Amino acid sequence: MKSFYPKGNWVKWKSRIEESVESLIKWAFEKTVNKSWQNR
Repeated sequence: MKSFYPKGNWVKWKSRIEESVESLIKWAFEKTVNKSWQNR
């Protein structure tokens, strides 16, 4: 099967998606940590 996207573009998208996912996880983690600290 031939892929529609050139490899370079896919790598760019992959790194961009991974970056956004990482920052999202960090943000959610910080939010939950702050909540648990406030509830003590």
